[in-house]
Amino acid sequence: MPLNKFTLKKNETQTIYENIKLTFLSHSHKKTYQDGPPSPLILNISYETEGLIENKEYHLNTNYELIQQQKEGWEWKDFSFFLTDYKYNEFITFEVYKK
Repeated sequence: MPLNKFTLKKNETQTIYENIKLTFLSHSHKKTYQDGPPSPLILNISYETEGLIENKEYHLNTNYELIQQQKEGWEWKDFSFFLTDYKYNEFITFEVYKK
């Protein structure tokens, strides 16, 4: 069961657990070759704990079925995050789980 579910607009910050803040900075895409794999959704996130800021970049598959099955996400420290919805460079919706 998730700790919580959040929807963040670009540059919005939310406390995700105790003193841990997460900021959704932006989305971007990586160019791929014509017959190559699909372009990943690049998610830029900032975490803040006890005044320390850590910026991270995650490459996610944008396959809608994977997102709906909660199989597309990322890990950070003791947390797992699963993308549940997004609109390119506008918002992300995700669930947070503690390992």
